[in-house]
Parts: sequence; structure tokens; C-alpha cells
Amino acid sequence: MALGADMPGVSLTRRATERLAVVREDVAPTVSTDTSLVLPHDSGQARWWTWAGGRANGVLAAALSAAAPGLVDELERYDNRYVKLRGDATTGAVRQAVAEARKRLGDDLAGVEPSVSDEALKQLKFADLLPADLASSTLGWRGSDHDGAARVLRRPVA
Repeated sequence: MALGADMPGVSLTRRATERLAVVREDVAPTVSTDTSLVLPHDSGQARWWTWAGGRANGVLAAALSAAAPGLVDELERYDNRYVKLRGDATTGAVRQAVAEARKRLGDDLAGVEPSVSDEALKQLKFADLLPADLASSTLGWRGSDHDGAARVLRRPVA
């Protein structure tokens, strides 16, 4: 079934349909309906494919960094599809870090906020009027999806 086929009035061009098929084929090995996957990547690093979105992956990256320092890549930590891990990260290491994060931080990771860059803090409206820790906490909270992160934690890591 083509995207939009179940949505009356929505159709894709032939070129868009063909491109979508290529993208689906490319990402198929990273998608599972019942697990999240840890896979090596051509970049020499591993990726934890959660498909949870950037806000949930930000929470997951922060939780894993707290539970297993050095497991998550420190420069480019996550995007909407995955959490970037060091090159020698294994499925077992991620499982262990997830278990430790849940033990320390709770199943919902409610107290975890993604890290906030200095640049993001500078762009916060009224940043000069807020204490730095409050500004950072505000942006971290805004950039968090704890429900999405909790859904990922309930799925096995494979």
C-alpha cells in the first residue's frame, strides 16, 4: 500500500513514490516492530536504532550517559532515528546500561533531561534574566519526551 493510499485526497507523485521505496529499503535493516536494534555503522560507530524521535532519544542519550559514561558518543549524540554509540558498543552493553539507567533513574526517566548547548541557552528568550541552571533546566524540559523514552525502555534491545 502506498503512503497516502489510506488517506482520501492524498497522493504522491511517481518520483516521490519511487524515492520513498528506496528510503524504506535502505532503512529496513534498522527497523523492528518489537525491539530496538544496536547495529554497527559505516562511520566506525554503533547506533542504537530506537526510531523514537529526537526528544525521546535526547532523554535516552542522557540516561545512558549517566548510567554508562563513555557509551554514548559525546560529540554527536542522537537524532530522530538513533542514539550514536562508541564504535565498540555491543547489544549487551546497551542492555546493561538500560538496566542500570532504569535502576538509578526509574522506568520513566522522569528526572533526566537532555544536555543543552551554550548556543541554545543564548537563544532562549529572556535568557539574561534567568539563572543559568533554570535556563538550562527549562530548555532541557522542553526538549524531552519521557513517554517516548519510556516506551523504548519497555522494548527489548536486540
